[in-house]
This record gives sequence, C-alpha cells and structure tokens, in this order.
Amino acid sequence: MPFPSAFRLLLVISLTLCLSACQILAKVPPQGIVERAIATQLAQTQQALIEQLAPQTPQVPNFKLSQVKVDSRDLLDDSHRYRVRGTYQAAIKLSTRQIKDSSVFEIYVEQEPAVSKDTPEKWYLIWPQTGERILLSSS
Repeated sequence: MPFPSAFRLLLVISLTLCLSACQILAKVPPQGIVERAIATQLAQTQQALIEQLAPQTPQVPNFKLSQVKVDSRDLLDDSHRYRVRGTYQAAIKLSTRQIKDSSVFEIYVEQEPAVSKDTPEKWYLIWPQTGERILLSSS
C-alpha cells in the first residue's frame, strides 16, 4: 500500500529539519575565531616581510580587517580540525600610505574541547606546513 502524498511530504520536511538541526548543533569555528585566525596569519606574514625588507627599521604590522565572509567551514578527517575558506578586506597602513586589499583566505583551526566545566574549550590556528599551533582563544 503506497504512502499518501501528504505523509511523504511530512516525512521529507521532518528529515530536512533533522539534518538542518544537526548542522546547527555541530560545533563549528565561530566568526570571531575565524577573524582572529586571519588577523594572526596576516600579522605573522607581514612581520616576516618587514624583517626581510627592512630589518634595520623595526615596525609593527598595522592593519584592520573588514568584510570577512566565510564560504565554507569543512570538518576534516578528525573531529576537531576545520578548513575555513572565504574572503576578506584589509586596510594596511604603511609608513607613508594606506592600501586596501581584498583577498581570499584558507585557514586551518582546531578546537580542543573543554574536559570539564572548569576547563574552557580552546581554539588554535594550525599551520599545515609545520603543524605549529597558535592559541586563538580559550573561552
């Protein structure tokens, strides 16, 4: 005996809601962590360039991120590491001028879950080439 079409429609809607709820409940890198990871990566890259181009003139990287748009947050093979891709704009202040830059980004972040209520979860920026982890937050 075939299912009535109203029952099939209800079944499809229920399954869709369940799948949507699973994605919402999944712990993904929040926007603030993504922005902090981009800023950390950009600051380290700028610092390395400054040291190579003008080693005798110490400068601190000076920029402001805006319009960070995440296109994807992909959970990698293990259960706590994500590849995050998207775009951002940055206003980079140099000693004599300011330039605006629009760029794509690909960052890797890892969540270290809290082991108890007294221990906060931590988020790290991961450098895939070296495996280096930089603490972004402990909330």
